[in-house]
Amino acid sequence: MAKKKKTGPKGGKRFIRLHEVTDSGITASGRSRTKSIVGDRYTVFNTDKLKTKYKLVRAYELVRNFEVEEKKVIDIDFGKLLAGKVYMATKKPHPSFPSDESYMTKSNSSFLYPNGKILVIVIESIWNALKTKINRYVLDIANEGYWADIYTVRNATAKNIRALIKSKSPKGALLVGNVPAAFYKHDGSKFPCDLYYMDTNGTWHETSESCVFDSHTNNVNPEIWIGRLFTPTNDGNDTGLIKEYFDRNHQFRFGKMEHRRNALSFVDDDWAGYPKKIYKAWKGFPASFKSGVDAAIKWPYNNKVYFFKGDEYIRHDIDNGKIDPGYPKKISASWKGLPSSFHSNIDAAVAWPTNDKMYFFKGNKYIRYDASNNKMDPGYPKTIGSAWNGFPNSFKNGVDAAFTWPNGKIYFFKGDEYIRYDSATNKMDGGYPKRIRNAWCGFPKEFQQKVDTAAIFPNNIAYFFSGNMYVRYDIGNTCVDKAGFDDCAFDSMFPGNVIDVITHPNETRASVYKEELLKPRSWVQLCAHSGPSSHSFSADPPSGYVSNAYLRDTEPPKAYFYNLFCCSSGRFTTSQYIAGWYLFDKAGGGNCEGLAVIASAKSGSMLYFEDFYEPLGNGKDIGNAFKDWWIARGPSHDDGEIFWFYGMALLGDPTLTWLKGCVPIPTTPNDGEVLNHFPRELTFEWNPIKISGVKYDVEVDALGALVGGKWAAATNQVWDLRYSISGNKLLYTFVGAQRGRWRVRSRFGGNVSPWSKWQYFRFTI
Repeated sequence: MAKKKKTGPKGGKRFIRLHEVTDSGITASGRSRTKSIVGDRYTVFNTDKLKTKYKLVRAYELVRNFEVEEKKVIDIDFGKLLAGKVYMATKKPHPSFPSDESYMTKSNSSFLYPNGKILVIVIESIWNALKTKINRYVLDIANEGYWADIYTVRNATAKNIRALIKSKSPKGALLVGNVPAAFYKHDGSKFPCDLYYMDTNGTWHETSESCVFDSHTNNVNPEIWIGRLFTPTNDGNDTGLIKEYFDRNHQFRFGKMEHRRNALSFVDDDWAGYPKKIYKAWKGFPASFKSGVDAAIKWPYNNKVYFFKGDEYIRHDIDNGKIDPGYPKKISASWKGLPSSFHSNIDAAVAWPTNDKMYFFKGNKYIRYDASNNKMDPGYPKTIGSAWNGFPNSFKNGVDAAFTWPNGKIYFFKGDEYIRYDSATNKMDGGYPKRIRNAWCGFPKEFQQKVDTAAIFPNNIAYFFSGNMYVRYDIGNTCVDKAGFDDCAFDSMFPGNVIDVITHPNETRASVYKEELLKPRSWVQLCAHSGPSSHSFSADPPSGYVSNAYLRDTEPPKAYFYNLFCCSSGRFTTSQYIAGWYLFDKAGGGNCEGLAVIASAKSGSMLYFEDFYEPLGNGKDIGNAFKDWWIARGPSHDDGEIFWFYGMALLGDPTLTWLKGCVPIPTTPNDGEVLNHFPRELTFEWNPIKISGVKYDVEVDALGALVGGKWAAATNQVWDLRYSISGNKLLYTFVGAQRGRWRVRSRFGGNVSPWSKWQYFRFTI
């Protein structure tokens, strides 16, 4: 979308206008100074909050949002389930640590638990089935510096859960089973809102419906993170799916699943930048013009651009971004004096920069048209080779496109080449022709091979057309405008060379997405129109969907983490919600490998991706990165932010991140091995992490070396730590005839994985 921005007096606020659906002209139908506007087709966000650091700021300024219409959404009726029943919360005993790690029971130790305390809140009716898995999970995250208290709840309302969380002051909470949702009412819709739990000290105004809120004021920033394990079957309480998830979680945490540091950004048309399909943005173009245009030229006396296709033409008004009424018209009826051969299929048109002459090209001939008198000059048509000095032979036979650059140079395109013509000297500049691909920044492959036409607009923007697509070219930056989500700011977390980007409108199909879902990746971000049970793809016919049944029954997805920019895909209170099948694995068939999903329970999804991926890139867990993202939204939330963000939920385990799948597996010496040689030299060895750039840290401990009868960690100390080891071995000389232990972790620059489990050994001499 084209954007119109004004700047007031020094210190004043910027504002932007809400546009019609066009990419080539601006119509103001709303204005925002300090708050966002939600329009029928687009949301315009408050520009005061758009940080200049955002790489994708152009894409965030105006965002398209539609939800796939499905059958009526039916949410779990928590009020009906809980009516007349007595609430109870019960704290469960903490699982026991191995005897050598009994010191880990110090729950208030900042040395042992630098990440603080969290809650695991479980529906009481499923506790016995899940007890063993959840206890193991609590010990797993203790290894990473989280102390977890387990509570079971019975007949809890959302207000009960919030009160429980607030009373314990945790860093976060994992909700297991159908822990009830608070609902928020906004703009005529009601939807689950887990921000209610994350913000423990804000003011939430309850409507006449219990646990349904319609305003959120005072301190709106979240204090904690919330994650959910809410299955898409059995009203959220499918213990079989939850057990399998905890098994997979455990395998991942200790390096027993594939090591990955890569991502996919799959962005459908409405957020994809360029190229775009003509029909998506050029308001009022007739059907025949949407499939492509032959030529275009700007009239010298006003802000009108003429587009030609076949034997017709249309007149486009730049100021309002629309086709003028009464078009298309026949070329033969309006363009005076044109020979019959030019009444159809004109190849190119260009205006001379210093007078009122316009040139039209067809085949190896051209004509000159006098705009001031609105008629063709006498003596035409002529052959291109007879008048255009220096044209290569291939250009003398005809040109595909022509336009005048603001500096007075005229560019001609033919096939995959172009030339530059100097209007002042009336001859071609030296060094031409050149390849399009070597000079025109950001041109997609189709445009490198052939440009059909181009039009220069007075706002320092050029539009290039090829087939049924076009690009917008920023003349000032001499590159195709990057107005789309592109890599969704994954480069805030991963190196660019491990990020796959699929945004081309011919590639963003359901069939392609299905293929990509089968490739092993760390992260996937999908941007597509969706509903609670399916994704829809613009490039496809009406059957171009990916359904919940496909993910559940046919091909489970293979990435670990997902950010679904997909309306209502995360509405966990509905049966078979599609985001759930990125996370849970139905028995039989392939194996789902998902571990966490960011998704929305309503229209809207995450924006400002940098505020999420940058903390992840700095080593934070998903829960803390999600909380940081919310805090970056500022101390108040306006209408647009409520509309887009209040349905967002974190599904899965918030304590995870891609690094936690990169824990090395120790191999030598074997755990519990007894050694009887002297000198006490041994080699610590581990399975290498299969990601480039990895190094390793090794920690060694000796029983009683610092304090008699104790491991160093029991006294809040480290005995011996070796940093940044290349390779997967460390030759080591141990201290004495006593018990020892060691563990290893991987390192990527300043970020480190969790430690492996302690491996014990003993020297007898």
